[in-house]
Order: sequence, then C-alpha cells, then structure tokens
Amino acid sequence: MRRWVEKLARLDAGRLRLLVEAAAIHIAIASAGRFASRSIAGERLSPHRARPTDPTTTARDVAWAVRTVTAIVPFRGTCLTRALTVERMLRRRGIVSTLRFGTARVDGNVLFHAWLEHAGVIMIGGDAPVAYRPLESCSAIAARTANSTAFAGSCRPVSHTL
Repeated sequence: MRRWVEKLARLDAGRLRLLVEAAAIHIAIASAGRFASRSIAGERLSPHRARPTDPTTTARDVAWAVRTVTAIVPFRGTCLTRALTVERMLRRRGIVSTLRFGTARVDGNVLFHAWLEHAGVIMIGGDAPVAYRPLESCSAIAARTANSTAFAGSCRPVSHTL
C-alpha cells in the first residue's frame, strides 16, 4: 500500500484528478451493476452530456487511469465494468468509442468478453489471453440512444461460427 501512496504522490494534479474520476465512475458502475441493468444504472449514474474536462486528456490517458484504479480498488469489477467506465469517461470528453462483445470456446466452454475501442485501437480489454470473436459492434452513442436495447439502431451484427 505504501508503494501506491508513494507513486500517487509523484503524479501531477491532472493525472490525480483522472484517477479520482476513474475510481468514482468504476465503483458506481460496478456496484450499480449488481442491482440494475446497464441502461438503468449507467444513465442514472452519469448523464450523457459532455462536461468540462482537461482538453489534453487522451483516450490512452483515460484507459491508463481505469487500469490503474481497478488494480488497487477492493473489487476489480469485470471486463464489462472496466469497458463501461472507459466509455463513460471518453463520452464526457466528447470522444467517440465502440463497445465490443465477443465469445470464445475453450475446452468446450463458451467464454464471453467485452472491450472498448477508439479509432480502431483497443483501449481496454485487449489483454484477454483468448482470441474472442466479436458478436456485435455498437457505437457507444448508438447503443445509448437505441430504443430500450443495446443491439438496435446502427449496431451491426457480425456472423461467426464457433
């Protein structure tokens, strides 16, 4: 714990604010996800309007903050809560991202995974040891504005055989 405190003390104020924001959003999404669906929990926790943030913060900075926070908070959440946290923080900065879902078959078991991409680059969730095949690809904005389902609107189904 002392090592983390020493590392945090060396960070500049902008990075510290980013970590605090990541911690607050991740904890809210992870704990609300235990009691409600994504659409209910996500929209109540953080309205989708853009808020003033540091304009020099990049998508990579946001992903770094979420990875750092989830490594030290008591509950690390899931791939979905981490992807939703990054999506929420990027959206607050007006940065468009794509939430992806995939499956993989390992030893007869079907595994599920979620990750977030920005400009074709995986921002979080790309460290999974198994190659996942995308099920659906939804713009985070399209998923949020779709009529009561995350797989409506401009989501594009991708056909794959496992």
